[in-house]
Amino acid sequence: PDFSSASDIRVGVVIDGVEILGEDTATVLPLPSISSVSPRSTPLTGGTLIEVSGSDLSMAGCVSQCKFGDVGVTTALEHDDGTIRCLSPDAKSFLGSDFTGAYHTATVHVKSCENMGWIDTGYTIVFERAATVLMVEPPLAFQGQVDLTLQGSGFLPSYNLGCRLLDQQGTVTYHSQGSIGCTVTGVPRGTGHLELSSNGVDFVSVVTDFA
Repeated sequence: PDFSSASDIRVGVVIDGVEILGEDTATVLPLPSISSVSPRSTPLTGGTLIEVSGSDLSMAGCVSQCKFGDVGVTTALEHDDGTIRCLSPDAKSFLGSDFTGAYHTATVHVKSCENMGWIDTGYTIVFERAATVLMVEPPLAFQGQVDLTLQGSGFLPSYNLGCRLLDQQGTVTYHSQGSIGCTVTGVPRGTGHLELSSNGVDFVSVVTDFA
């Protein structure tokens, strides 16, 4: 039979080489396929909406779930045939409150229905400690393009690094765990919120007075 879509099959048994088909049927579902997981990082405290994309990911009347690592299970907030969206859990729920590392990498699993087995997506996400921004240099107003430097701690390299100033998206340059560059065009005089993100979704804000 073609199992590329949901198919009903009759259930039977084989006794002494003789196949005996019953009247009951079972529904055979196609194996879900995964094409992407985004974003690929989240704060250790969780709360990031993680989207798993693919096909055959949902079943009518079922509750989809995500699992991060071995025990970090959350119920999907949204799901359809092509996507499952779950909030990342607080890493303390599976790492323990005494975890002191800067980050933890966890494999993402999903299940289309609560009574089905877990599917390894083949993707991992990084639970990372929130970065701390201590200062922004130079704290000066500019009319043209300017390279701002954020000094602090806990900066991790990521392909989704992002920065923005007053809703203006900047270009990020990773220097080290204590320094990141953010290139923007035009820095107005006065108090501004410069924001930094390691996953393009969750931003850390620092208030700076640009003279």
